[in-house]
Amino acid sequence: MLLDDGQGKSLRISRLEHENYRKVDQIIPIAEILPNRHFDRCPLCLASDADSLEHVPPKALGGAVMVNTCARCNNAFGSKLEADLVDWWEDALVRVEYRSPRFQGARRGPKILLRQTDNGEFVMLPDKPRTPGEVREVFEEGGEIDFTYQVIDSVRWQLAALKSAYLASCLLLGKIPETPEAERVRESLMIARDKPKNERLDPMLVPQGIRVARSQGPAARGETLLVQAWSDDHAEYAVLLSAVLLVTWPVGGWVVPVVDDKPGAAVQLGPHLADS
Repeated sequence: MLLDDGQGKSLRISRLEHENYRKVDQIIPIAEILPNRHFDRCPLCLASDADSLEHVPPKALGGAVMVNTCARCNNAFGSKLEADLVDWWEDALVRVEYRSPRFQGARRGPKILLRQTDNGEFVMLPDKPRTPGEVREVFEEGGEIDFTYQVIDSVRWQLAALKSAYLASCLLLGKIPETPEAERVRESLMIARDKPKNERLDPMLVPQGIRVARSQGPAARGETLLVQAWSDDHAEYAVLLSAVLLVTWPVGGWVVPVVDDKPGAAVQLGPHLADS
């Protein structure tokens, strides 16, 4: 993307350089996770009315409809968790308020995207069409303006990513897992679902050993894979969601991967593989 620097020069801007995927040396696909499995109950809360179409991961991150959940889970997680996941992935500043000597009180604006130029300088991109007119005037005239924003809740976006990885795990296993790890995931997700949006979530809700990484590349819509993620001679099984989110395999258990249309050896999918 090109941006005018205000002096007649164009600046090329891009997503921020994250450490997440740069720390992953190699991602080896093990098995493709296929969509369209309808379980006899909601795989999240285990209620019997699994009649709501669920995107894995969220549609805004390249997700496709892959499984049915109940309407309560689908709606609650979408509003309480997944918006934070999208904002985190986008490098967004949210709930922005502007103040300036040019106007009285605060003006609420849309989220601001953080980006950087080729030489590493940070750039903030407000959504101009939705930014209040008084604020745009101050920007355009180079006037004094301050703004505040709210930090994205890291527990919420991690749980949102965990939810997508858990649903992908159910699809790959062909059943709703009953392992201790899966029960722990469901317990955490139900607590988050039922908490009011304005209440902080306990960081302990994110199971130990779960890691989430994000990629800057374009999303591969509907592509969900079981992979081995290698970093510093250490590997772990993980779920790669639309090529933009990498989440540690969350539910334990065993799976038989299919390679070149032939079943391979069964592997145990704990959070971590042994160091090589």
